[in-house]
Amino acid sequence: MPVYKNAFPILEYDTEKVGVIRPDRNGRERLPPLCLMTFFGEVLANFIGQNNAEEVSRYRSEMGEYPIYKTKYKNIELCLVQAVVGSASIAMMADMCIGCGVTKIVACGGCGVLTDIPAGDVIIPVSALRDEGASYHYLPPAREIILNQAVIRIMKETMERLHTPYIEVKT
Repeated sequence: MPVYKNAFPILEYDTEKVGVIRPDRNGRERLPPLCLMTFFGEVLANFIGQNNAEEVSRYRSEMGEYPIYKTKYKNIELCLVQAVVGSASIAMMADMCIGCGVTKIVACGGCGVLTDIPAGDVIIPVSALRDEGASYHYLPPAREIILNQAVIRIMKETMERLHTPYIEVKT
């Protein structure tokens, strides 16, 4: 498949889906298709303790080792991991999880804001500006990404069912 060339290498895009370095060649434990990544370590620890999650793998990086847990919650098998910080690091963690069988990742964390939004408010991203390198390895070049409308609808319906206020934002 072709590599679409550009004067700026970050804007080049390779349509090949099978990489030279592949995370599915790692011989690790197969993970459930659903993965919850959170930046909130204490929330993760509480959930793991309350749901008898077992450590089944580890993600290793230069920043350290991150246990990956597996459990069943409401009859849904899932894995859980504390997310690393940084686009390149989280892309590598996601690649490893995907290579082990994960097909859906739900990420939950905190963020800085450019407008006055109180800490703890729920934010649902609907689009994202692309200003770093990791996302350019996964999608063709564009100024922004419009996120999956079906996922956004499910998130909004869930917040409404739980009577939890939210705002929609571009990240």
